[in-house]
Amino acid sequence: MRRSLGERLGVLLKSLVAGRPEPERAVTLAPQWHGVRLRNLALQRREAFKLVVVLREPDDALDGEVTKDISCSGGHLSGGRVLDERQQRKLTWPRAAVAMGLLLTGVLLTTMLVAFSRPQRVSEGVACGTGSLTVVGSSAFMPVLAELVEPYEQVCGDVITPEKTGSIGGVRRLAGADSGETGGLAALSDGEPRIAEDGLVAQPLAVIVYAVVVGDGAGIDSLTPDELRGIYSGKYTDWNQLRRGPSLPIRIIGRGQESGSRLTFESTVLRGTEGELTSDSCERADRSPAADVIRCERGSETDVLAEVSTTRGAIGYVDLPSAVAARTEGDALTIVRLGEHFPSIDTARHGYPFWTIEYLYTRGEREEGSTLASFVEYLRSGTARAALAEMGYPPCLDGDAGLHELCRG
Repeated sequence: MRRSLGERLGVLLKSLVAGRPEPERAVTLAPQWHGVRLRNLALQRREAFKLVVVLREPDDALDGEVTKDISCSGGHLSGGRVLDERQQRKLTWPRAAVAMGLLLTGVLLTTMLVAFSRPQRVSEGVACGTGSLTVVGSSAFMPVLAELVEPYEQVCGDVITPEKTGSIGGVRRLAGADSGETGGLAALSDGEPRIAEDGLVAQPLAVIVYAVVVGDGAGIDSLTPDELRGIYSGKYTDWNQLRRGPSLPIRIIGRGQESGSRLTFESTVLRGTEGELTSDSCERADRSPAADVIRCERGSETDVLAEVSTTRGAIGYVDLPSAVAARTEGDALTIVRLGEHFPSIDTARHGYPFWTIEYLYTRGEREEGSTLASFVEYLRSGTARAALAEMGYPPCLDGDAGLHELCRG
């Protein structure tokens, strides 16, 4: 205004003398640039604040041309910094997308060339094999096997078929298979099935801790081994014989004779047999009306858990991870303490009797390069061992390729 005041007054005087009004004209003021001050702005560590300033260019400016001189600076940032993103804007989104596409295409082609040039590997030192594999046996461990198989088949394809036959039935099938079938056949067994057969090779996989479970309505959370044996022998047929309270018949949910879990229960806890099958319904002795003991059988641990949680007065047994998972999902059942020991891998080291080893049985020499040989090697890998431990089954092999203390002997 100071610079233009003399000029404006001269124009005004000339207009007054001539008798014409002052023509309107735009007054161009020199731009006055100021900084942006942000008061009381506090940022936590690693937080950032972005300031967007929109500046309008003249209407006749060339597209994309910036005619103003802009600088970025700041103070009192205490370890922070002011970043001018205009340099980053030179890499536009379309250019970035094209560059990324070319990069990914190159990576894909390189990966395909490498994959075709060498065998696919499931994990360190484990390559895919040829042919297919059928794994028969333990119905209790088959869900665990499915989890172990998944990462293997993601690399090697759908080459493994699980079949629930029961531990004893699976090992018996492997023992009776002809030599042409055994190269693609393996059997899972809860414990050693005591089948004498030359050529069977048992490889310990993991420790399985079992738990006795009862329905919540039984009113029991602990039993001594003698009391448990009394239930299965028929000495105790009502829960009021073992605790105070109303009468409630004891209903035993057992497993079939092909079950490795049953074999373990009979050998480590009962020291005898489970007893006669007297019921189909699990509610009453409908197979043997004169029997004092109500005992039915179910073919899998899933069925046992469902029956125990829904049948009044029921008792059964399953592996501990399955029992814990059922409790977590809201099933109405209680995990029973045996004497002084609650089931766990730690108490198994110190007197808890109800546990065993899961074995993978093969027969004869494994053909090098076969899926059977590859999968057996994979089960020893750190990937498989970590998966077993995460699911609650301590692997027999430790990180130094030694055996877990419960797997020895």
